[in-house]
Amino acid sequence: MAFKASDLFRTIGQSDTLLDQAWIDRRWGTFVPLWLGASVVMTLLPAFLVCVLMLIPGLLYNAFAAVVHAKTLTISLADLWYLAAGLGVIMGLFTVIFTIPVMLFRHVCGDLQPRPSPSDARP
Repeated sequence: MAFKASDLFRTIGQSDTLLDQAWIDRRWGTFVPLWLGASVVMTLLPAFLVCVLMLIPGLLYNAFAAVVHAKTLTISLADLWYLAAGLGVIMGLFTVIFTIPVMLFRHVCGDLQPRPSPSDARP
C-alpha cells in the first residue's frame, strides 16, 4: 500500500473531528488516547516536514549543481536533526499542555455544544 500525503492531512482533520466528538459526548476513554496519540504525531511531524522541505530539495539542488558545476550547499544532517527534534518537542508539548485548556475554552464559548440530531427536530 503506497503512502499518500493527502491521507496524512485527511487523518489530521479526522482526528480533530474525533477529538471534538469525544469531548462533546464525554467519552473520556476515547478522548484520552486520541489526545495522547495526536501529541505523539505532532512530535513526529517536524521530522517528516524537515526532510521534505529542507533535506530533499537540498539534495536535489546539489545534484543539479554537480551537473552544471555550480557551488553546492553544505547540508548538515546533525543540524537538520536538531531542528526537527526541537520543533517536535515544542509541538508535542504544546499539544499535550494546551489541548485541554483550548477544549474547555471552546466549551465555555459554546463552540462544543451537543448538536441536535435530525430526529429531535419538531414538525
